[in-house]
Amino acid sequence: MMLSFYLKGEITLKGLLKGIVFLIIFVILCCCLLIVIFSTSGSSEIKGVSDQLNPFMKEKYAYVKTKLPDAVEEHNIRRYKQDIVDEDGKRTKVEFISSDELKTNHYLKIKHKGTHVESFEEVDKSEIPKKALNAIE
Repeated sequence: MMLSFYLKGEITLKGLLKGIVFLIIFVILCCCLLIVIFSTSGSSEIKGVSDQLNPFMKEKYAYVKTKLPDAVEEHNIRRYKQDIVDEDGKRTKVEFISSDELKTNHYLKIKHKGTHVESFEEVDKSEIPKKALNAIE
């Protein structure tokens, strides 16, 4: 008897739209949750991508003293994993690549968004803020 009561109910357009909206919101929330979970995990690639896409994360500059590459990959791409230091001495672990091997013990100014490296350029030691230089050395 109870089953026949539910079967007699009609599916209305309004009810269908509510269900679709609920489903879309649920999927979006699940995707956001997965992004948060994976961005705080150990994978720096996922974290870098989430930092790159995050509209609330601002681009900043930081500095690093170069070293030998951590890995040389296909097509002679060099991969570096280093701590970069901002002008206040705050460290951030990043991973970046270069098609050329960087000269060791030179200084780079790195433009980044969180752990995502946008670009880098070689700078003279005198151009680095004192707090950053003290943390690098």
